[in-house]
Amino acid sequence: MAHVRPEGLQLGAARVESQGVVPELPDTVLNGVAAGMERRGPRVPVRYESLDGSVTDALAAVARAPASW
Repeated sequence: MAHVRPEGLQLGAARVESQGVVPELPDTVLNGVAAGMERRGPRVPVRYESLDGSVTDALAAVARAPASW
């Protein structure tokens, strides 16, 4: 599953990173989907990925390179 992080989260992470700290900011959308899938029990393995950038650019990049998943 691919999800592009909200712009505000991307900007906040970039600001903190510019201070020399690499933040691990939670992605509530991604975490919510992952938790919902886990509650359903074991099924098909799913990889969860939070992406940065614009939605169109990030998802197009994933679509062009599905083998990297």
